[in-house]
Amino acid sequence: MHTGTEITMKYVVYIRSPQELRDRIRLFRTQISAYRTKIPSLEPHCTLMSVRCKESDEAAILESLESIAQDPFEITVEGSLELFDPNCLTIRIKPSHRLSQLHQTVIDRLKDFILWEETPPLQEPWASDSKRNKAYHTYGSPFFGKDFYTPHITIAEVDPEIMSRPKLLDKSMFADYAWTADSFIMIRKVKPPKILKTYELKKG
Repeated sequence: MHTGTEITMKYVVYIRSPQELRDRIRLFRTQISAYRTKIPSLEPHCTLMSVRCKESDEAAILESLESIAQDPFEITVEGSLELFDPNCLTIRIKPSHRLSQLHQTVIDRLKDFILWEETPPLQEPWASDSKRNKAYHTYGSPFFGKDFYTPHITIAEVDPEIMSRPKLLDKSMFADYAWTADSFIMIRKVKPPKILKTYELKKG
């Protein structure tokens, strides 16, 4: 997208899920095909931040995440399946201090690059919530920040009617699945998505 002479890009910073979990998600998508309306363009992942910025800032954005110092940590899937905003079927990830810490570090590093005129406006009911409003005007989303970050992995966009079919929502495929997060990724969200850099988490 062009903004005057500037080109706007959407960037996503995320933790990639392991191959075994990605395979389980692909199998589950086939099981719910009658209710599935769209499969995400990105691989299954846990988002740390998504942000619209000037393409001319890309090198500075990549560099801003270079010096993050954090040990690898364990991520555990709760297994519960729920709708998020408002028709995305997701798997909830158990909150943890280290995951929240990484999220907070990333959004603090990138908030100064937000291109506000290209950021989707805040919608109700969040616009009437003063705390969500503050999170949005700081980080570009009412779902970012220590009070509102809810880590999850999106399976697919679905017909919400699926929630009335509990037999389809087989939680056992995901419950208590755990892996060690030892890196995170920055991508440019184009077609197809382009991985710009992988950042290793190293033991201190």
